Amino acid sequence: MKFVFDECVSFRIANALKELGKDTEPYFKHWHRGAEDTDWIPLACSRGWCIVTSDTLRRPHERAALRVHGARIIVLGTRNLSFWEQIKLIINRWEDIEHTATKKRPPFIYRFTKRSRKPQQLKI
Repeated sequence: MKFVFDECVSFRIANALKELGKDTEPYFKHWHRGAEDTDWIPLACSRGWCIVTSDTLRRPHERAALRVHGARIIVLGTRNLSFWEQIKLIINRWEDIEHTATKKRPPFIYRFTKRSRKPQQLKI
């Protein structure tokens, strides 16, 4: 499964994971930077890709679009984390992230944080 990192997560992380053999890339490889979520997320969903972000997508119209398009969303709890701590979070939780993205039935939003042992399912 391809994991597309939106602009809320550094493109360097997606590129580093790709160098390690993971199917990851920044979303701007397919869409222009600054693209509206409601424009690019439905296309990513139609391709069966999982979206990795640190944005909680709280607006009602965003959540509705996620439901309609069967989104797979992984939210990284990176607030107040240094870049190095963000990398550690992703590396330490990557197997859980992959498992969640491939085994859970979409639409879903799961949040992974530095302190949590299990992903937290968010209401979609």
